[in-house]
Amino acid sequence: MKRFSIRWRITLWNTAAFAIVLLGFGILVYVLLRQTHYDQVDRLLRSRATELVDEAGRGTREQRFQSLVHDLSGHLEMLGVVTDAKGNVLAHADQLESTTEQVVPERVDSTYDFDSITLPGLGHMRRLAAAVSIDGAPYKVVLLADLEHVDEELALVIKSLMLTAPITLAVAAGLAYLLARKALAPVEQLRQLADEITAARLDRRLPVSNSADELGLLAQTINSMIGRLEQSFEEVRRSPQMPRTNCGHPFQ
Repeated sequence: MKRFSIRWRITLWNTAAFAIVLLGFGILVYVLLRQTHYDQVDRLLRSRATELVDEAGRGTREQRFQSLVHDLSGHLEMLGVVTDAKGNVLAHADQLESTTEQVVPERVDSTYDFDSITLPGLGHMRRLAAAVSIDGAPYKVVLLADLEHVDEELALVIKSLMLTAPITLAVAAGLAYLLARKALAPVEQLRQLADEITAARLDRRLPVSNSADELGLLAQTINSMIGRLEQSFEEVRRSPQMPRTNCGHPFQ
């Protein structure tokens, strides 16, 4: 099997390296964008949960919980569930009537816990769960925010990356090939000049444009080798010819 030339190998290596960098950059952009959107949703949930706890201290328990949950689903487009310490549902959004058991986690810490869940008929949701104390009584508060717009934007980002990545790689491969061709052009020139040097033209030398780089060192090495060959040929020419041996009859 014929191996690729150095020019093509350099092109493939550079393209592969760029592909790895591009993949890492795409993953980083996706992760950062996802985290930014989730942080925004979490801040909104935390802010509304704090307001709900503060406002729940006014009025009777039935009025405060049900009205606050209704405001969440109507005005703020969030869904909420409030239970007591034993898990009895005190108030819930109409959309969660059949899924309250799936919405409220079994264990809720005193701090705000965030995670994502998928509910039938509602889709992908961001959930905040917190154990709070209102008028000295423990309650569980769960708030949900729809992640449909976040998922759509993230899907658009992935689609854009998948569409632009092949084009970017094609352009990078073309540039890598041109750069490799330009970088190896002096090597081709040295090869042609070295091919012109024969036994009758050992006085010629390869040009050394830069004695500090790799091509300069290679040219100097080849010139040193040609110099040694020239010296050896000169010694052969200056040496006396060996007398011929008479192969005839000894008495002739």
